[in-house]
Amino acid sequence: MNSEQPVSLSELKFRLLELNYNADIPFSVIEKKDKLIASWKIVDAKWIELFGIGGLKKQYKLTLRFDEEKSLVSYREKSIDIETEINAERCGFKKEVRWGSRKEFSFGKSWGIKTDGTIGEQYSYKFSTSDIKDPVFNTIEKSGWILKKSLADKYGTRLVWLIFIAVVLLVTVYYLV
Repeated sequence: MNSEQPVSLSELKFRLLELNYNADIPFSVIEKKDKLIASWKIVDAKWIELFGIGGLKKQYKLTLRFDEEKSLVSYREKSIDIETEINAERCGFKKEVRWGSRKEFSFGKSWGIKTDGTIGEQYSYKFSTSDIKDPVFNTIEKSGWILKKSLADKYGTRLVWLIFIAVVLLVTVYYLV
């Protein structure tokens, strides 16, 4: 936390929206009502398979909520993965939505027949939640605002898993006794 006086809410939002002009950052920040949403379209690919087609979409959103009175920012994370497959054997659609704080890293690459009929790389991506959280959280903290971090961000996911396992064990022991 910065020891300086917190900037105004409008100045903080301006600084966060200014991240859109940094070419090194793979996400965009938009204002929606009283919130800001940092959104990263990780992959949006379509391809041709033998006697069929396929597709993959991945998106991550970090929604920021502001408490101007306390100079406090809280956040919510959301990931959306959509896979489609249509071929002679099956027609499939899978949508996975995850909410909650986490540290995540993923990557993928696929080669094959592209939608224009050429052979080559269909998609390639690398994603890490820290690539979006670090610049956003640093901007908030350097602006003198307090960031209400999750357990995973404060202490790491190992501690969160240990607490979860301990609670499951305690509940199991309670019901068995």
